[in-house]
Amino acid sequence: MKINLILCIVLLISISGRSQIKHGLRDAQGRHVVSRGFVVNTNDHKGEVFFNSDDYARMVRLGANSQVIRLELGKLSNFPGGSVEERYLMKLDTLVAHGKNAGMKTVFKMTVYGVDSFEWEPFWQNKKNEYNTYIDAWKVIWNRFSDESSVLGYDIVNEPRKLTMDISYTDLTTNYLIPLYQKIIDESHKINPDKKILLQSIFMNKGEGIDNNQYAEITSPVNRKNIIFAPHIYQDKIDFIKPVMDRFDKESELLQAPIFIGEWGVPHICINRYPNLGRPRTVKV
Repeated sequence: MKINLILCIVLLISISGRSQIKHGLRDAQGRHVVSRGFVVNTNDHKGEVFFNSDDYARMVRLGANSQVIRLELGKLSNFPGGSVEERYLMKLDTLVAHGKNAGMKTVFKMTVYGVDSFEWEPFWQNKKNEYNTYIDAWKVIWNRFSDESSVLGYDIVNEPRKLTMDISYTDLTTNYLIPLYQKIIDESHKINPDKKILLQSIFMNKGEGIDNNQYAEITSPVNRKNIIFAPHIYQDKIDFIKPVMDRFDKESELLQAPIFIGEWGVPHICINRYPNLGRPRTVKV
């Protein structure tokens, strides 16, 4: 059976020239955890995507011990066009159970898909209490899975954007993204304080990347516990990978957090064939 998966190399690592792992995630026995796996879609451009136990057995045979379930904001929130759908929540229950039965940990990642529209600038301005609406969507997940030991944590904002805002990436990160992270983390810890919170950096506009890195650097600490730094990297040139990972290591040190590479792949391979897709996301295995 062919299955569509978003390919990611999910690594919990702290890249360093030293042999000592500075911020490695540890299990209950104190062992360093290195997770490997896939981002699992609940939908794609053709509609709903479904997985069964055979699919999870194949993931494990491919070396996976973790999955990242990509959530749809439109099925978990009251943003325009959205609502909380019990059928969707039951589908998430099934995916978590499949993962658990296969010996895999689960991370949930929130995307802004499924709503009528989502604009980043009004969201950052928060004039209509967008932050609370967004956090309420997460509360649906937190309350449902707080006692599920196979759920490792939550990737709380996927590829946040600046787009046309008249602001630097540093100021957007320091004055908007980090305070939002702190607010979300504080609310999460009221419900499930032992779960990990995964944090990404701003996805920069096309042509504005720095040193072959399309993600803006985090230069201010978040000052919260149980966090993981979860950047993405789409790079096929080996000479560029080490500098990018070195910068991620610098951010990991600042945040005092392990690194979790939530998405990894080759950039722009689909542009000529699928011009509306931008970066490649799916592969068949």
